Amino acid sequence: MFPVLVSVGPITVYTVNIFYIISWCVFSFLFWRYLRHHGMLEERIFDLTFYATLGSILGARLGFVFLYPQLFSASILLVGAFWVQPGVWIQAGIFSLFLVFYLYSKRIRTNVAQVFDAGILALPWTLFLIMIGEFLHGGEIGKPTTSFLGVRFPGDDVVRHPVHLYESSVLLIVGIVFFVTMNRALQDKWPHGLIGSLLLVVLTPLLFIVEFFKMSPVYLYGITITQWMYVAVFAQSFGIVFTKGGIYERIVYTISRRGSKKSSGGAGADQATNERVETSGSVSGSGSRE
Repeated sequence: MFPVLVSVGPITVYTVNIFYIISWCVFSFLFWRYLRHHGMLEERIFDLTFYATLGSILGARLGFVFLYPQLFSASILLVGAFWVQPGVWIQAGIFSLFLVFYLYSKRIRTNVAQVFDAGILALPWTLFLIMIGEFLHGGEIGKPTTSFLGVRFPGDDVVRHPVHLYESSVLLIVGIVFFVTMNRALQDKWPHGLIGSLLLVVLTPLLFIVEFFKMSPVYLYGITITQWMYVAVFAQSFGIVFTKGGIYERIVYTISRRGSKKSSGGAGADQATNERVETSGSVSGSGSRE
Protein backbone atom coordinates (compact mmCIF):
# COMPACT_ATOMS: atom_id res chain seq x y z
CA MET A 1 0.00 0.00 0.00
CA PHE A 2 0.98 3.65 -0.26
CA PRO A 3 -0.70 5.49 2.65
CA VAL A 4 1.64 8.51 2.84
CA LEU A 5 2.13 10.65 -0.24
CA VAL A 6 4.54 13.25 1.19
CA SER A 7 6.08 13.66 4.63
CA VAL A 8 8.16 16.73 5.46
CA GLY A 9 8.99 17.13 9.14
CA PRO A 10 5.75 17.37 11.13
CA ILE A 11 3.69 17.74 7.94
CA THR A 12 2.27 14.51 6.48
CA VAL A 13 0.09 14.37 3.39
CA TYR A 14 -1.90 11.15 3.20
CA THR A 15 -2.70 9.62 -0.18
CA VAL A 16 -6.33 8.95 0.68
CA ASN A 17 -6.91 12.62 1.54
CA ILE A 18 -5.61 13.70 -1.86
CA PHE A 19 -7.94 11.24 -3.56
CA TYR A 20 -10.86 12.56 -1.53
CA ILE A 21 -10.09 16.09 -2.68
CA ILE A 22 -9.77 15.01 -6.31
CA SER A 23 -13.02 13.04 -6.10
CA TRP A 24 -14.82 16.09 -4.69
CA CYS A 25 -13.55 18.19 -7.59
CA VAL A 26 -14.71 15.58 -10.11
CA PHE A 27 -18.14 15.32 -8.47
CA SER A 28 -18.56 19.09 -8.34
CA PHE A 29 -17.65 19.47 -12.01
CA LEU A 30 -19.93 16.69 -13.27
CA PHE A 31 -22.77 17.88 -11.03
CA TRP A 32 -22.37 21.46 -12.29
CA ARG A 33 -22.06 20.35 -15.93
CA TYR A 34 -25.29 18.35 -15.91
CA LEU A 35 -27.40 21.02 -14.19
CA ARG A 36 -25.99 23.84 -16.35
CA HIS A 37 -26.93 21.80 -19.41
CA HIS A 38 -30.51 21.79 -18.10
CA GLY A 39 -30.49 25.53 -17.51
CA MET A 40 -30.10 25.80 -13.74
CA LEU A 41 -28.52 29.01 -12.42
CA GLU A 42 -24.91 28.66 -11.30
CA GLU A 43 -25.67 30.29 -7.95
CA ARG A 44 -28.12 27.53 -7.10
CA ILE A 45 -25.69 24.84 -8.26
CA PHE A 46 -22.92 26.24 -6.04
CA ASP A 47 -25.27 26.47 -3.06
CA LEU A 48 -26.40 22.88 -3.55
CA THR A 49 -22.79 21.72 -3.81
CA PHE A 50 -21.69 23.64 -0.72
CA TYR A 51 -24.44 22.49 1.64
CA ALA A 52 -24.37 18.93 0.32
CA THR A 53 -20.61 18.77 0.92
CA LEU A 54 -21.03 19.80 4.54
CA GLY A 55 -23.89 17.36 5.01
CA SER A 56 -21.99 14.45 3.49
CA ILE A 57 -18.92 15.04 5.67
CA LEU A 58 -21.04 15.22 8.82
CA GLY A 59 -23.09 12.16 7.86
CA ALA A 60 -20.03 10.09 6.93
CA ARG A 61 -18.35 10.89 10.22
CA LEU A 62 -21.40 10.17 12.38
CA GLY A 63 -21.95 6.96 10.46
CA PHE A 64 -18.41 5.86 11.28
CA VAL A 65 -19.00 6.65 14.95
CA PHE A 66 -22.14 4.48 14.80
CA LEU A 67 -20.17 1.54 13.35
CA TYR A 68 -17.17 1.83 15.68
CA PRO A 69 -18.36 3.43 18.95
CA GLN A 70 -15.51 1.80 20.90
CA LEU A 71 -13.00 4.04 19.13
CA PHE A 72 -14.63 7.13 20.64
CA SER A 73 -15.31 5.85 24.15
CA ALA A 74 -12.35 7.80 25.58
CA SER A 75 -13.77 11.21 24.70
CA ILE A 76 -16.66 12.62 22.69
CA LEU A 77 -14.24 15.22 21.33
CA LEU A 78 -12.67 12.51 19.19
CA VAL A 79 -15.72 12.67 16.93
CA GLY A 80 -14.50 15.97 15.50
CA ALA A 81 -10.78 15.19 15.74
CA PHE A 82 -10.16 13.63 12.31
CA TRP A 83 -6.41 14.02 12.75
CA VAL A 84 -6.44 11.95 15.97
CA GLN A 85 -9.06 9.32 15.11
CA PRO A 86 -9.63 9.26 11.33
CA GLY A 87 -12.42 7.35 9.64
CA VAL A 88 -15.69 7.84 7.72
CA TRP A 89 -18.56 5.64 6.54
CA ILE A 90 -18.85 6.43 2.86
CA GLN A 91 -22.38 5.05 2.40
CA ALA A 92 -23.69 7.21 5.25
CA GLY A 93 -22.04 10.20 3.62
CA ILE A 94 -23.80 9.47 0.33
CA PHE A 95 -27.15 9.16 2.10
CA SER A 96 -26.56 12.52 3.81
CA LEU A 97 -25.53 14.06 0.49
CA PHE A 98 -28.81 13.21 -1.20
CA LEU A 99 -30.82 14.10 1.89
CA VAL A 100 -29.39 17.63 1.68
CA PHE A 101 -30.10 17.66 -2.07
CA TYR A 102 -33.74 16.83 -1.35
CA LEU A 103 -34.23 19.33 1.46
CA TYR A 104 -32.46 22.24 -0.23
CA SER A 105 -34.11 21.56 -3.61
CA LYS A 106 -37.48 21.76 -1.89
CA ARG A 107 -36.45 25.01 -0.24
CA ILE A 108 -35.43 26.73 -3.47
CA ARG A 109 -38.33 25.09 -5.34
CA THR A 110 -36.29 23.38 -8.02
CA ASN A 111 -36.76 20.01 -9.68
CA VAL A 112 -35.65 17.38 -7.14
CA ALA A 113 -35.49 14.59 -9.74
CA GLN A 114 -33.21 16.70 -11.92
CA VAL A 115 -30.83 17.35 -9.02
CA PHE A 116 -30.85 13.66 -8.11
CA ASP A 117 -29.98 12.70 -11.69
CA ALA A 118 -27.02 15.08 -11.65
CA GLY A 119 -25.73 13.69 -8.35
CA ILE A 120 -26.25 10.04 -9.20
CA LEU A 121 -24.59 10.27 -12.62
CA ALA A 122 -21.52 11.85 -10.99
CA LEU A 123 -21.44 9.22 -8.23
CA PRO A 124 -19.65 6.30 -9.97
CA TRP A 125 -16.67 8.45 -11.00
CA THR A 126 -16.45 10.01 -7.54
CA LEU A 127 -16.58 6.70 -5.70
CA PHE A 128 -14.12 5.15 -8.14
CA LEU A 129 -11.45 7.65 -7.07
CA ILE A 130 -12.35 7.27 -3.39
CA MET A 131 -12.00 3.48 -3.57
CA ILE A 132 -8.59 3.75 -5.21
CA GLY A 133 -7.50 6.09 -2.41
CA GLU A 134 -8.89 3.77 0.26
CA PHE A 135 -7.06 0.82 -1.28
CA LEU A 136 -3.75 2.67 -1.23
CA HIS A 137 -4.47 3.71 2.35
CA GLY A 138 -5.22 0.12 3.36
CA GLY A 139 -8.19 1.18 5.44
CA GLU A 140 -11.00 -1.36 5.06
CA ILE A 141 -9.89 -4.96 4.71
CA GLY A 142 -11.65 -7.89 3.09
CA LYS A 143 -12.19 -11.43 4.25
CA PRO A 144 -9.35 -13.96 4.04
CA THR A 145 -9.01 -15.73 0.69
CA THR A 146 -6.87 -18.25 -1.17
CA SER A 147 -7.77 -16.74 -4.53
CA PHE A 148 -5.08 -15.40 -6.85
CA LEU A 149 -6.79 -12.00 -6.50
CA GLY A 150 -5.89 -11.86 -2.81
CA VAL A 151 -3.64 -9.11 -1.45
CA ARG A 152 -1.47 -9.06 1.65
CA PHE A 153 -1.89 -5.76 3.47
CA PRO A 154 1.00 -4.25 5.48
CA GLY A 155 1.04 -5.54 9.05
CA ASP A 156 -1.30 -8.41 8.21
CA ASP A 157 -0.12 -11.99 7.69
CA VAL A 158 -3.37 -13.07 6.00
CA VAL A 159 -4.11 -12.76 2.28
CA ARG A 160 -7.41 -10.93 1.88
CA HIS A 161 -9.89 -9.85 -0.79
CA PRO A 162 -9.01 -6.39 -2.22
CA VAL A 163 -12.60 -5.21 -1.82
CA HIS A 164 -11.80 -1.65 -2.83
CA LEU A 165 -10.45 -2.86 -6.16
CA TYR A 166 -13.62 -4.92 -6.65
CA GLU A 167 -15.77 -1.87 -5.98
CA SER A 168 -13.65 0.44 -8.13
CA SER A 169 -13.90 -1.99 -11.07
CA VAL A 170 -17.69 -2.14 -10.75
CA LEU A 171 -17.95 1.65 -10.48
CA LEU A 172 -15.71 2.23 -13.50
CA ILE A 173 -17.72 -0.12 -15.73
CA VAL A 174 -21.08 1.30 -14.63
CA GLY A 175 -19.74 4.85 -15.03
CA ILE A 176 -18.67 4.20 -18.63
CA VAL A 177 -21.94 2.48 -19.54
CA PHE A 178 -24.09 5.29 -18.17
CA PHE A 179 -21.89 7.99 -19.67
CA VAL A 180 -22.99 6.63 -23.04
CA THR A 181 -26.57 6.11 -21.83
CA MET A 182 -26.75 9.73 -20.63
CA ASN A 183 -26.20 11.00 -24.17
CA ARG A 184 -29.06 8.79 -25.35
CA ALA A 185 -31.26 10.04 -22.52
CA LEU A 186 -30.57 13.67 -23.42
CA GLN A 187 -31.36 13.08 -27.07
CA ASP A 188 -34.59 11.20 -26.37
CA LYS A 189 -35.55 13.59 -23.53
CA TRP A 190 -36.07 10.99 -20.84
CA PRO A 191 -38.11 12.21 -17.84
CA HIS A 192 -36.06 13.54 -14.93
CA GLY A 193 -35.24 10.87 -12.40
CA LEU A 194 -35.30 7.96 -14.84
CA ILE A 195 -31.63 7.66 -15.79
CA GLY A 196 -30.41 8.17 -12.23
CA SER A 197 -32.80 5.54 -10.91
CA LEU A 198 -31.80 3.15 -13.68
CA LEU A 199 -28.14 3.57 -12.72
CA LEU A 200 -28.93 2.70 -9.11
CA VAL A 201 -30.95 -0.34 -10.19
CA VAL A 202 -27.84 -1.64 -11.96
CA LEU A 203 -25.23 -0.51 -9.42
CA THR A 204 -26.73 -1.44 -6.05
CA PRO A 205 -27.01 -5.23 -6.68
CA LEU A 206 -23.35 -5.32 -7.76
CA LEU A 207 -22.20 -3.44 -4.66
CA PHE A 208 -24.48 -5.65 -2.56
CA ILE A 209 -22.53 -8.70 -3.79
CA VAL A 210 -19.15 -7.07 -3.09
CA GLU A 211 -20.21 -6.53 0.55
CA PHE A 212 -20.06 -10.29 1.13
CA PHE A 213 -16.27 -10.10 0.75
CA LYS A 214 -15.88 -7.42 3.45
CA MET A 215 -15.32 -7.62 7.18
CA SER A 216 -18.19 -5.77 8.87
CA PRO A 217 -18.71 -5.06 12.60
CA VAL A 218 -22.52 -4.81 12.38
CA TYR A 219 -24.93 -7.37 10.91
CA LEU A 220 -28.72 -7.41 10.83
CA TYR A 221 -30.51 -10.66 9.92
CA GLY A 222 -27.41 -12.08 8.26
CA ILE A 223 -26.40 -9.12 6.10
CA THR A 224 -24.64 -5.84 6.83
CA ILE A 225 -26.24 -2.47 7.46
CA THR A 226 -24.74 -1.28 4.17
CA GLN A 227 -26.45 -4.12 2.32
CA TRP A 228 -29.79 -3.16 3.87
CA MET A 229 -29.21 0.36 2.58
CA TYR A 230 -28.57 -1.04 -0.90
CA VAL A 231 -31.80 -3.04 -0.71
CA ALA A 232 -33.80 0.07 0.21
CA VAL A 233 -32.19 2.15 -2.54
CA PHE A 234 -32.75 -0.60 -5.12
CA ALA A 235 -36.43 -0.95 -4.19
CA GLN A 236 -37.05 2.79 -4.42
CA SER A 237 -35.12 3.13 -7.68
CA PHE A 238 -36.85 0.15 -9.26
CA GLY A 239 -40.21 1.69 -8.41
CA ILE A 240 -39.24 4.92 -10.16
CA VAL A 241 -37.98 3.05 -13.24
CA PHE A 242 -41.16 0.95 -13.24
CA THR A 243 -43.37 4.04 -13.37
CA LYS A 244 -41.32 6.65 -15.24
CA GLY A 245 -39.92 4.12 -17.70
CA GLY A 246 -43.41 3.33 -18.95
CA ILE A 247 -43.27 -0.29 -17.80
CA TYR A 248 -46.45 0.06 -15.75
CA GLU A 249 -48.37 1.60 -18.66
CA ARG A 250 -47.17 -1.13 -21.02
CA ILE A 251 -48.31 -3.88 -18.65
CA VAL A 252 -51.72 -2.25 -18.17
CA TYR A 253 -52.07 -1.71 -21.92
CA THR A 254 -51.13 -5.34 -22.67
CA ILE A 255 -53.57 -6.72 -20.11
CA SER A 256 -56.42 -4.47 -21.28
CA ARG A 257 -55.71 -5.31 -24.92
CA ARG A 258 -55.80 -9.04 -24.24
CA GLY A 259 -59.04 -8.59 -22.32
CA SER A 260 -60.63 -6.65 -25.16
CA LYS A 261 -59.53 -9.29 -27.66
CA LYS A 262 -61.11 -12.05 -25.58
CA SER A 263 -64.37 -10.12 -25.21
CA SER A 264 -64.51 -9.19 -28.90
CA GLY A 265 -63.63 -12.77 -29.84
CA GLY A 266 -66.50 -14.10 -27.72
CA ALA A 267 -68.97 -11.63 -29.19
CA GLY A 268 -67.84 -12.52 -32.69
CA ALA A 269 -68.30 -16.21 -32.00
CA ASP A 270 -71.84 -15.63 -30.67
CA GLN A 271 -72.71 -13.55 -33.72
CA ALA A 272 -71.38 -16.23 -36.07
CA THR A 273 -73.41 -18.89 -34.25
CA ASN A 274 -76.60 -16.84 -34.53
CA GLU A 275 -76.00 -16.32 -38.24
CA ARG A 276 -75.54 -20.06 -38.78
CA VAL A 277 -78.79 -20.82 -36.89
CA GLU A 278 -80.75 -18.26 -38.90
CA THR A 279 -79.35 -19.58 -42.18
CA SER A 280 -80.17 -23.20 -41.36
CA GLY A 281 -83.69 -22.18 -40.32
CA SER A 282 -84.38 -20.36 -43.56
CA VAL A 283 -83.11 -23.28 -45.60
CA SER A 284 -85.28 -25.81 -43.79
CA GLY A 285 -88.30 -23.51 -44.04
CA SER A 286 -87.99 -23.12 -47.78
CA GLY A 287 -87.72 -26.90 -48.19
CA SER A 288 -91.00 -27.49 -46.33
CA ARG A 289 -92.90 -25.03 -48.52
CA GLU A 290 -91.88 -26.89 -51.59
